[in-house]
Amino acid sequence: MMKIYLYRISALHLVLTLGFAITVFLTFAAAHGGTMPGDTLISREIQAVEATGAGALVTFFNSTFDAPVLIAITAVLSLILGIVGRYAQMVLLAATILGQATNAALKLIIGRPRPEDGLVQVTEQASGLSFPSGHTMGTVVFCGIIVYLSFQLIRHRQLRILVQVLAVAQMFAVGFSRVYTGAHWPSDVLGGFLWGAWFVLLLIVCYRRFAPRFMPQQPVTA
Repeated sequence: MMKIYLYRISALHLVLTLGFAITVFLTFAAAHGGTMPGDTLISREIQAVEATGAGALVTFFNSTFDAPVLIAITAVLSLILGIVGRYAQMVLLAATILGQATNAALKLIIGRPRPEDGLVQVTEQASGLSFPSGHTMGTVVFCGIIVYLSFQLIRHRQLRILVQVLAVAQMFAVGFSRVYTGAHWPSDVLGGFLWGAWFVLLLIVCYRRFAPRFMPQQPVTA
């Protein structure tokens, strides 16, 4: 048993170390501007997708997971958790809003410009800088915490799995939509996933460390 435990710890350390290295490398590469290998090719392949209703779905995901809308959704859900007495979970979900500020800071530091029309088709004239994708990072942070909280708040297995599948699907749908409209390079979206995942990990670590001290957990009732 001890060997299995140590193996799992070593594997986790390896995954985290590799993920951190990839994040750092991608971020430094984005800071030097220009496109990365595969950016243009992947963008054109995604934009070549033709499916009924694709444009409407892209518009839906881009507007629903825009920062102001996502913050409003987070605020409403956090308020509901507070009303039903789930104060620790309320604080954790509300803290995902800090991911928006983190993304804005990263964009200012890295300073990568958005894709220009010509290399790819730009159908959304988004403002601001490009790396990491704000829509993607915000969605990964929000949906990542939703997946984590679902284990605590949803007792019924089928409903919990449905929520988790929808949350994960939304992450990838938003990432796809950002490239589809030409608002971001694929590497911007990858950066959004990576930085979003690190932020989720940070929130969970803080939650597990401090929540039991200040806000004792209640049993699952949903």
